[in-house]
Amino acid sequence: MSLNNKTSIIINESWFILVDIINIICNIFAMVLDKTCRTIPMILAANSCLAELTYTSDLFAMDLFALQYDLKQIEFQDSVCIFLRYSSYMMIGIQDYSYLSISRYFLSNSFVLSFYL
Repeated sequence: MSLNNKTSIIINESWFILVDIINIICNIFAMVLDKTCRTIPMILAANSCLAELTYTSDLFAMDLFALQYDLKQIEFQDSVCIFLRYSSYMMIGIQDYSYLSISRYFLSNSFVLSFYL
């Protein structure tokens, strides 16, 4: 029995990056210009997703710096670590406020609906 190692090389062309950037810009324009994306629930959902994405990327960056410093056995606190810790606390506050605004929106609308029934 013979094992063949068939590996494929992925060729990343430089124009792939340009196409990705154009795709991101077009999606942003579609969200800004489309009227259905500018409703209050959609804006609140996008705000929550953005806060969650920012918090997750901040935690990922803290984990990478912690791994880097643990591998090099460095024991001092860097200014980047202090900034990442501060920004994670800030992102938790933004997340909480975002979820609070969503719950306030739905509670106020359910009160209005129950008033008309």
